[in-house]
Amino acid sequence: MSDRFARARAVDAGALGAAMAAMHGGFAAGLGMPAEAAPPAAADPSPAPRHFRPAAPGARPTAGWDPFDPMGDGRFGPRPADPSPAPPPAACDNEAIRAEAYAAGLAAGRAEAAEAGATGAALTAIADRLAAMATLQHARLAERLRATVLHLTAQIVGEAVPPAELTAARIAAAAALIVDRTAPAGLRLNPEDAVAIGDHLPHGLAVTGDAALARGAFVIETRDGEIMDGPDQWLARLHAALDAVPLGPAPAGGAA
Repeated sequence: MSDRFARARAVDAGALGAAMAAMHGGFAAGLGMPAEAAPPAAADPSPAPRHFRPAAPGARPTAGWDPFDPMGDGRFGPRPADPSPAPPPAACDNEAIRAEAYAAGLAAGRAEAAEAGATGAALTAIADRLAAMATLQHARLAERLRATVLHLTAQIVGEAVPPAELTAARIAAAAALIVDRTAPAGLRLNPEDAVAIGDHLPHGLAVTGDAALARGAFVIETRDGEIMDGPDQWLARLHAALDAVPLGPAPAGGAA
């Protein structure tokens, strides 16, 4: 086997080519090609260009060809319609957007301001009512204190009996106020005081006992008028003094 392989390698290439060229039609006939188109037996050793040049450079062989109907007979159905172009985006009006945002913010601000104003007015009304209630409670307390003072004072004055010496001194002070000492004057006082005072009464007064007068009370009657003093006058002056006292401000916090 090795001898055959050696003899095959020893075949001359030129003899093989001459044998094939002697065949009818050459090697190209075996490939189904005409003899004139067969390649030359030996390659041309000179280099040849390998770039492509179209036969008709200005022609467009695919002009008018529809890829959806390549055969031109509509066998693949109707050609799909071209999609409608998307509408162009609307122009952005910055001034309109700014004006709309400003109007919305202004309306919201006014609404919040109105709500805050209503809340403030309601709180102010509540505070005023609380202040009025505090003032009323303060006035009621002051009136109760005043009535309590008058009641306790009247009770003390009504139960207490002034000393005879003090009553005589008060009568003498009142008699000194008489302008016309030459005119007759009378003195009315409680009968018990008249007995207790005795000789301590000032001269020139006609003394008369009057059980309607409380202990410590007296009335000096003259041509020009009367001079009265006693527990009833004391309580009246205390009443007037309490009425003249101004009512102080209510304590902070509305506490009465």
